[in-house]
Amino acid sequence: MWDLVKHQYEWPQLRQFVEDYVKGCAKCQESLRFDIHVEEGPFQYVSMDLITDLPRSEGYDAILTIIDQGCSKATKFIPCNKMIDAEGVAHEYLHHLVPWFGLPKRIISDRDPRFAS
Repeated sequence: MWDLVKHQYEWPQLRQFVEDYVKGCAKCQESLRFDIHVEEGPFQYVSMDLITDLPRSEGYDAILTIIDQGCSKATKFIPCNKMIDAEGVAHEYLHHLVPWFGLPKRIISDRDPRFAS
């Protein structure tokens, strides 16, 4: 990524900007297999996404997936509704993961409007 950018752009701390962007971009993580800090414990660097438009089951029609991108590669699947907003996602995270792992250091998302609001 750096080789592509450095030939077309220039400003102070550009390299740091590119590194931070790549660390926070789900597509970059997938395509570059960027190594995230494994030594910091599980669920410190997580990615989140929603699986929506599922058949309704027990009042839910979506699944919030939270994946540990660092240490364990474990995944947490949380039933929810398609209309969940950022506050709802935060509530689910606080309820299901914070008691065991604390708050994450970084969240990687696909920039879904629910996560950006």
